[in-house]
Amino acid sequence: MEKVNRTTILTIISMGFFMVCLDTTLVNVALSELKLSLNANLIGLQWIVASYTIAFASILLSAGSLGDLIGPKKVFCSGLILFTCASLLCGIAHSLSFLIFSRTLQGIGAALSVANSLSLLQGVFSDPAERAKAFGVWGGLGGVATAIGPVAGGILIAKFGWPSAFLLNIPFGILAIFMTLKHIPEINVLPHKIKPLSQLLTASALGALAFTFISAGSTGWFSARVIVAAIIFILAALSFLLIEQLSAYPMLPKGLFRMRKFTAATMVGLIINLGFYGQLFIMSLYFQQLKHFSTMHPVLPSCHKPSLWP
Repeated sequence: MEKVNRTTILTIISMGFFMVCLDTTLVNVALSELKLSLNANLIGLQWIVASYTIAFASILLSAGSLGDLIGPKKVFCSGLILFTCASLLCGIAHSLSFLIFSRTLQGIGAALSVANSLSLLQGVFSDPAERAKAFGVWGGLGGVATAIGPVAGGILIAKFGWPSAFLLNIPFGILAIFMTLKHIPEINVLPHKIKPLSQLLTASALGALAFTFISAGSTGWFSARVIVAAIIFILAALSFLLIEQLSAYPMLPKGLFRMRKFTAATMVGLIINLGFYGQLFIMSLYFQQLKHFSTMHPVLPSCHKPSLWP
């Protein structure tokens, strides 16, 4: 495969990842506008943000297996199509529940594209050195997108309103879809089985965990709904771990967390993301609701941090 073709493929795949990362931070700047437009309370605003990331995390493992089964190009392109269509639905959302539903679809599309973008890069870049550079470019652009998301969102929302934060994805998504169909080759991979039960348990555990923390702020930690959600999380998480332990082909390789470097990097990433996304949500509302800044102001204290991530 010619170098120019590989460069084009890397650009297309990175474009998809760029859009996905952009949406993880961009929407936070729109929260104040969404609160007024959709009459959303704090819990509703949290679900607008959380529905995307929960769907993404829940589907990510199975998305890779689906790509191995029917081909990473097909699943990658399907993810881009779903993500782009869901962005349109977000932009025309007329109610809080419809926006949360559309954000969930966005997260599923994001997971399908991201999981299989790595498979495509691995198949296209066979040389280890070139593959490492490609992964570096791919990940670096994701960090850039995360950093500029609040800035781009603030400018767009100030000029055109909150729907523009979602509609921004449509032209780039359409371009990425057509370029994928034209330039990205089919990659042969070893098929893996989809595990519906493990997938259901993963989604249940993550959803219940998010519901526990989001609801506890308004109803208290010892309310019935919070206790039930916490129990569902514990049961689903333990069941998933048990099934994975007994499986000959687990979704998560058994020896993965025995690797000290992997475990350490995962913990560092967890701490960084908890801090960054938590403060981004709070600071956006603080500056806009209490300090009465425009959407272009509250992004500045936070926009540079992702570029410093390890």
